[in-house]
Amino acid sequence: MEKLLLQPSLEKLNIWWDLVERKGRHVGLEEEGRKANPDRLLYTLSKIRPKVLLLCGEEAWNLFKVGPLKKLINDVGIINFSPGRDVWVLHAPCLAEAAEMHRLLPQVEASFDRAVSVCNPHVPKVKKWVRPIEELLEKTAKILTAYDLETTSLDPRKGRILTASFTWREEKKLLTYWVENPKQSDLKRWWVKGPRIVHNAKFELSWTKPIKITDYHDTFLRAGLVDENESHRLEDQLLRYCRGYPYWSSLPDYGDFSDVPLHVVGTYNGFDTAYTYLLYEYQEGVLDDREKSLLGDVINPLSFVLWKMEEAGVKINGGKLKKLCQEMDEEIKTGNDFLRKKFGDINWSSPKQVRKLLYEEMKLPVLEMTKGGEPSTSKETIERLSKRRKSLLPIIRIREITSIRNGILSALEEKTDGNGYIHTTFNQGFVATGRLSSSNPNLQNIRREGAEKSCFTSRFPGGRLVAADYEQFELRICAAHSKDRMFRKLILEGQDPHTHTTKELELSSRQDGKQLNLSLASGISARGLAYEHGFSESKARKWRGEWFRLHPQIAMFHTKLGQDVRRKGYVTNLFGRKRHLPISKERNQNSQRRASNQAKNFPIQGGGADIINAAVVRLYRLLRKEGLKALIVLQIHDEIVVDSPKEEVKKVAELMKEAMTNPMPGFEFFVPMAIDLRVGTSIAK
Repeated sequence: MEKLLLQPSLEKLNIWWDLVERKGRHVGLEEEGRKANPDRLLYTLSKIRPKVLLLCGEEAWNLFKVGPLKKLINDVGIINFSPGRDVWVLHAPCLAEAAEMHRLLPQVEASFDRAVSVCNPHVPKVKKWVRPIEELLEKTAKILTAYDLETTSLDPRKGRILTASFTWREEKKLLTYWVENPKQSDLKRWWVKGPRIVHNAKFELSWTKPIKITDYHDTFLRAGLVDENESHRLEDQLLRYCRGYPYWSSLPDYGDFSDVPLHVVGTYNGFDTAYTYLLYEYQEGVLDDREKSLLGDVINPLSFVLWKMEEAGVKINGGKLKKLCQEMDEEIKTGNDFLRKKFGDINWSSPKQVRKLLYEEMKLPVLEMTKGGEPSTSKETIERLSKRRKSLLPIIRIREITSIRNGILSALEEKTDGNGYIHTTFNQGFVATGRLSSSNPNLQNIRREGAEKSCFTSRFPGGRLVAADYEQFELRICAAHSKDRMFRKLILEGQDPHTHTTKELELSSRQDGKQLNLSLASGISARGLAYEHGFSESKARKWRGEWFRLHPQIAMFHTKLGQDVRRKGYVTNLFGRKRHLPISKERNQNSQRRASNQAKNFPIQGGGADIINAAVVRLYRLLRKEGLKALIVLQIHDEIVVDSPKEEVKKVAELMKEAMTNPMPGFEFFVPMAIDLRVGTSIAK
């Protein structure tokens, strides 16, 4: 129902209104073959004051874009009469779905979470602090306080602070005050004195700039543990969990906050902190002890470390980057000229044009379909087709290098600042498994063996980049979760698990053994194994059975994960992080099977994310404890990169090994973690 609320369809269909009164009486208004009257609808709504308004079709939705209704509806689908008397708008794309929604409306009234906030919103009182700001900062210095800033820009280097707001409890009463034009130096000293609550700590840290990791609670990151499938935005969270009032809908449409009257900014700012505090209290009641421990030990301090990494940036060797771009431009030109002579003038980045060549002109068989029902033009598909036509191989190369040049290398060129640094944004809390992503530019696109790695260099004269990634990471995490004795024995004896699987299953190469180990540890089916790696299904089924006989503990672990997700709707990794999979409760067997597969893969993905995130935090603390100048500059894939002066390299390598092999002191892994460490003038292997 929520998706229908927020993402209305625009199909051209008849109009069908259904007004649901607070007492539950349904009133139907049908308008077929004539234009509905928005004035009459507004009058009807004001008299009946329904709880839910159900719309069907484009014309119904378009009524809210004209006349008196235009100013009433906001971006989350609420008609605002006044606080406490709002109407929820549901939208159905067709009459059949509208009829089904109509049938479910009584359940919607009873169970739809947001209906509570519509009927009885909690509207905090926000006041301006008129005494000296020093008194406010002293009053809240050592008590749990929610804190938020409003600024003229998201970038501290380009904007200024307009207001700061503070919310705390005093004898159970919630107090919220805002101040204008606070000094960053005052906020910096205040931040480290006591526990703080913020929503998106990295933003507040970038403006407040505290000198050390302190005690704070980030409701944005906590929301990812409550339910990682929900939007973490404060607006969405407060409506769902805090009986929130949509205060943002009354904010006029200004260009940016520098154009808004200060009292409006301050009031808006105060609502942000008040609801952040209430959201924190809700989250405290639903998060368990293991989740809170993960937050305190890893997730919260990681946001501080990521902010420091963003500030430091990573140095780019402009000469190497320019040379690499020129080489790729030349290869692209030569490759396009060759393919143009062979196949004509085709844009190889266009799936439509490539599809026409492969399946209409060359009459090649369709081996795979896209989700949209079109014949696939993916790299894997063309590789399989090239076994029939060798002339297709250059297409794979030209598409690959064009993608690298237009994507990765162009981004590095554009985002390198005047001093030769890239300051990417590390996104925490955006991936359900807990892994990081990055943007502006997206450094996760850097290939493990890519030539672009040679463009990263040290900022220190004669300095080095020290890079380390985990060896056999997925298998070690799988063994740690499942207590698999075979993998533990092989790892402790220093044997290669992939070579062992190759010999036991009589495979043709170590690469096949590696593919089987990684895929089956992640819970792939025999059919999926055959499809993904090009094995016959009978061979895949045979090898899968033999593999699980070698690893019975993993088989039992996967069975338990499947049972857990069907019974509870979620699974948990070693460190308490949950993966909620609501599709496991659906009656559709495909949905249940998909949920089971995701549940089996989550301990490896989620466990790996928590281990490497904990390693980053521990490494930062060790570097600061030793007083080293070295800086953590990147965390991409399962790799951590430190920029180090030459004289500190040996010590940095020791600390990286300590942090990455023992990221959580006191936590005993069933199998030891091991790393591959490299030192060089770049991060290229």
